[in-house]
Amino acid sequence: MSYNGQLFDDSLNKNIQSLIDRVEMNKAAMLIIDGGVGEGKTTLAVEIAEHIQPDFFKHKEKLVAMGGKEFLKALEIAVKEKHKVIIYDEAGDFNSRGALSWFNQNLNRVFETYRQTKIIVILCLPFFIDVDTSLFKKGIPRMLIHTYNRNNWYGRYKVYSLYRTWYLRYWARKMTIPQMCFSKTHANQRGQFKDLPPEKAQGLADLSIKGKKIIIQQAYIKSKGLISVDEIVRQTGKARGTVYHKLTEFGAEAEKVGKNNFYPKNVLDQFYK
Repeated sequence: MSYNGQLFDDSLNKNIQSLIDRVEMNKAAMLIIDGGVGEGKTTLAVEIAEHIQPDFFKHKEKLVAMGGKEFLKALEIAVKEKHKVIIYDEAGDFNSRGALSWFNQNLNRVFETYRQTKIIVILCLPFFIDVDTSLFKKGIPRMLIHTYNRNNWYGRYKVYSLYRTWYLRYWARKMTIPQMCFSKTHANQRGQFKDLPPEKAQGLADLSIKGKKIIIQQAYIKSKGLISVDEIVRQTGKARGTVYHKLTEFGAEAEKVGKNNFYPKNVLDQFYK
């Protein structure tokens, strides 16, 4: 394998350049990277993002989104600050059917709105089949990279064009084990990638852990039926100061989750008495 100073096989350069050329023509372009847990999806995504935009890692906390809402925020920042690439890392988000529906519905709108901003979106998720068919029909995902068999020294990947990804989708729906579709369709290209330097690898791990903590907190809040002060303000139409005064008057007990206080949803009933 030839790396020429890069962290991934330099034969991938041509594929990345095709994405860059496409967005320069004001056409939407998304790169999907899939693979099992620990196979290096996010690592490879960051390496490719740095190839597209050399100072990407410096802005990683703004441009690597670990959930749907963060994705829209990252996209807004990328447009405002004229960045060239953003990463959406599912980070557990796709474990929720609601999150998956949100992503598929909104990504269609996003590409219609933002395709002229010349931003490349890199999507990392466990299995590409979860991406809505309509996106493929529109030709938005230009390339799929499947990561696999990562060890302590390097990871491996297979590259599939949009054309061959359609065949993967066909076989994934036909087979008892959908992931076996990769054995039924020849890849356009195979390669290897190395890990990030230790300092960057740790920075990426910290970011990923932070994203997962937020998702766990959100799941806990939902399961407990809790509501934030912001949500109470929105639903009641009352000023924040009034809400705090009323909560004290009601004797509502707050539960701290992360840095914020939350209250039982039934506290809303008190505001309408």
